[in-house]
Amino acid sequence: MKINTTIQWILPIVLLITGLSGKNLYAKNKIVHSPKQNCDTSAFITDPDPQGLNVRAGPGKNHSIMVKIPKNKATTVDLGGATGQWVFIKYAGLESGIDVFQGPGWVYGPMLGVLSMGTPHLTQSPSPQSQKLLQLEDRVPLTVLSCQGKNLKVKKGRVSGWLRHGEYCSNPVNTCN
Repeated sequence: MKINTTIQWILPIVLLITGLSGKNLYAKNKIVHSPKQNCDTSAFITDPDPQGLNVRAGPGKNHSIMVKIPKNKATTVDLGGATGQWVFIKYAGLESGIDVFQGPGWVYGPMLGVLSMGTPHLTQSPSPQSQKLLQLEDRVPLTVLSCQGKNLKVKKGRVSGWLRHGEYCSNPVNTCN
């Protein structure tokens, strides 16, 4: 028991000296807001900020930043839902298998992207019968706006619409064939 007592006294002192006191060192365990719609897909980080992608405790800039995911063009994130243009993430990692973030957390969707696969159409809704808005070429970079199921709402220029699973690639460094 002497060791546990010593740790209880030393840890707060170390945190205070290092400036980590009061910060959430265990972001993956923090409870965050539930998304309004669920999804199960992925995307890659496109955020140009050299300091990295902000992961927040809830959907919106008014929520605290829990952690920053370091900038790396090969980082993909697993999406679990969305509220507006804020996307709930469960995990982030490199293609090499290195874990970068163990969720949960929230990121601004337009800081994520995917590439079109084949020559899909952006559609007005996630439904396969939905009105076609724009046909894309293969491997066109797209900005993520939201998600639903395995579908993504994306933007190309001024046109936004939906792509279904299999019509986009969430890995910027391989061909997703």
